Amino acid sequence: MAPTAAPAAASRHEMIIAKIWYFLYSGSLVFFIPYIPLFLKRDLHWEPWRVGLINGLRPWISAPCSLLICSLADRLKCHRQMLVACYVTSFALRGALALVPSSFGAVAALVLLGDALAAPCPVIADSTVVAKCSRDGDYGKQRVFASIGWGTLSTVAGALISHTNVKWGMLVYVCMCVPNVAAAWLVTAPSKPTESQSNEGGSAKEDAGGAAADKLAAKAGAKEETGDAAAAKNYLISAITEKAAAAETDSSADPAPAVPSSGGVAAPAALVTDQGAAEQRPQQYSPAPRHARHPTASFTGADLRAQLLAASVHAAAQAVGDHSITGGAAPRAAAAVSGAAAAAADAAAASGKGEAPGVWSLLRQPRVMTFLMRALMIGYGLGTQQSFTFLLVQQMGGTELLMGVMLLGMLP
Repeated sequence: MAPTAAPAAASRHEMIIAKIWYFLYSGSLVFFIPYIPLFLKRDLHWEPWRVGLINGLRPWISAPCSLLICSLADRLKCHRQMLVACYVTSFALRGALALVPSSFGAVAALVLLGDALAAPCPVIADSTVVAKCSRDGDYGKQRVFASIGWGTLSTVAGALISHTNVKWGMLVYVCMCVPNVAAAWLVTAPSKPTESQSNEGGSAKEDAGGAAADKLAAKAGAKEETGDAAAAKNYLISAITEKAAAAETDSSADPAPAVPSSGGVAAPAALVTDQGAAEQRPQQYSPAPRHARHPTASFTGADLRAQLLAASVHAAAQAVGDHSITGGAAPRAAAAVSGAAAAAADAAAASGKGEAPGVWSLLRQPRVMTFLMRALMIGYGLGTQQSFTFLLVQQMGGTELLMGVMLLGMLP
């Protein structure tokens, strides 16, 4: 009871922290981000073209910065530190807007730099929460608290700014961000996988690749019983390569204890012949080449797979050629060489398997270009709407409370 209850309690604790993070993160933003154009136009008395310029530059600055900072966090493996550093610096810069004079250069620098450092924060947090979710649908149950925070506090933010000014909204934004730093630190804390989670991937590979190889090895034994030695050898070689393609980390069968000797790797004792005690000696087969088991930069993924196939076939053929396949010897022969083959397959897969297409090859696809054009047009429309909607509402005599109610239709 205890071993399963502890991981479940830890998972619930992590999900509670994720809910707090999303609620405070989006709930704090609703006090400041939607009111930036209003702050620039009404409080700082900027011309509309300056307001449009700043709001137009914000996504062009934040998008590449998010990509670069997230890539740096992946390379340095410092997601936790990067999230906290960017989050603290971003809300500090945004809060400083209430203190600096209305200089165009100073305000523009604070707005754009704050957006650039804030952009990777939701990306890092989202990827961490998704990784910690154990079931489909768990991420949505946490992410919905961002919409709850935005929706419940949008009217409150509008009422506050209506009776004061946008600078008070900035103050509330900073006050909500300060305790959320602890949630940012805890939400990215590493979690220990349960025993079932750690063994899930290996068990699936073993079940898929091992079952196919066992069937082929059984066919090899059946062919030997009927006297068809050539077919038995072919089936055995197919069983070995099937295990190699599955890239198992360990052999699916437990080989019998081997007696080591010089000049090679000892085959399992089950492979010795039945012609008397004098002939009960361990047989040798050549292991996979060193460069097939330990890849270097001079070998590509295709080279490693070719070496793997050649080594596996050679080992299987030698084992079958030295001995007669009788009874259950075929499956044991497959197990004898599957360990080295699986190790080589893992190395080959890590080196050259699943290479992603290049950026330019993706951009040449019509579907990708169509999607990007649609995203560009939608982004242009949304940017124009978010930049000037509240200014239009103000010209029409609307209050900030009405603006806060309108934010209910912009749930993140």
